Amino acid sequence: MRPPPLKFWGNLLLLLVSSAIAFLLVEAGARLYLFGSLASPGLSHDKLLNVPHPERGWQLLPDETVLSRTLDYVVSTHTNHRGLNDDDTPYEKPPGVFRIVVLGDSFMFGKEIERTQGLPALLETQLKERRVEVINLGVIGYGTIQECLLLREEGLKYQPDLVLLGFYAFNDIRDNSKALNELMWGPQVILTWGRPYAGGDNAKGALKFEFPDIHRLRRANFERRERFTKEYEMAPTYSRLATSMLTRYVLRQWLKKMQPLEFDPAVLFGPYLEGDAIPHAAEWKQAWDTTERVLLATRDTAREAGAKFAIFTIPSRFQVDAHYREMVADQVAGLKFDLQKPEKQLVDFGQQEGIPVLDLTPVFSEVQEKQGTPLHHQLEDEHWNPNGHALAATAVRKFLEEQRLLP
Repeated sequence: MRPPPLKFWGNLLLLLVSSAIAFLLVEAGARLYLFGSLASPGLSHDKLLNVPHPERGWQLLPDETVLSRTLDYVVSTHTNHRGLNDDDTPYEKPPGVFRIVVLGDSFMFGKEIERTQGLPALLETQLKERRVEVINLGVIGYGTIQECLLLREEGLKYQPDLVLLGFYAFNDIRDNSKALNELMWGPQVILTWGRPYAGGDNAKGALKFEFPDIHRLRRANFERRERFTKEYEMAPTYSRLATSMLTRYVLRQWLKKMQPLEFDPAVLFGPYLEGDAIPHAAEWKQAWDTTERVLLATRDTAREAGAKFAIFTIPSRFQVDAHYREMVADQVAGLKFDLQKPEKQLVDFGQQEGIPVLDLTPVFSEVQEKQGTPLHHQLEDEHWNPNGHALAATAVRKFLEEQRLLP
């Protein structure tokens, strides 16, 4: 058999070189478009930030730098010496300074944005001339119960004049209910058993906290860190490529369309359900009752320390983004929604209990619909983007002024 002519090998080499150049151009273009840089975005290692806490379930490592990488952003976050995404502010308050402590979950922690782009930092910048300091106590994954406990243990040490709680109805209500978390995650998942819950006598209003098993938490955390460390160290080189990230994203989107929703939609979108036969109605009612009692306990904790207390809502993408609702329409078919149901209930509750409540949903909906400005990340993340934080910070500042909660 005669060997291929030189022309064949020349054409093959040309094809290989052309393909390599085309791939490099596509990779470079993807990096510039997604991350604004030709440098490799690296691999996320933010999953190693949590460590066990005997009451709150977990806290964040102090003085730790983590990288969060998705198709939406590449952000490096450094926690301070108390495990907060904030500057190292001393507990002792300087004379003439008005302090605001912000409680919340991952929306307030803000690993999806630069620290200066988050609501707490923006609010402080807007109020700088009034000598206002804003302390960000947001912790990834926290529910209302954990936020109440954090205020008691850590937040009061900052001698706040005002306590602000960011309420994310999409999961804050569910996170206060073991029954709903079991329906969502299953009883053996750490997101269910690894957090505190609240109970007690409704008539007396006294809360009794049920704390997680700290020994079980430590074992689970050790196993988790071992697993993630191994996965990080053994991650193949191609997983660092932007083109690889895009390919995996497209594949996941295709699989989502071919497979049913991973979670029960009546649990995932439960806060917005309306109708006469709402699935798991008893569990949702109990979760709301618990949530309201915890909010009252948080208010009382703040007031007993001489601080005022107010709440602002955190609109979810499901509520304000019509395009997103179209994408999940098939997965929630047959369910009826009132997209402002939890906010209405929270505002009514606040009026009854004398708690100022700012509902940000109308503000977000108007900007999203009329201006077409995305306020949440669009691809792999559903937290607020910098536009969302900027809009919320300005609205919160105006609300505080109207309520005369500022100096």
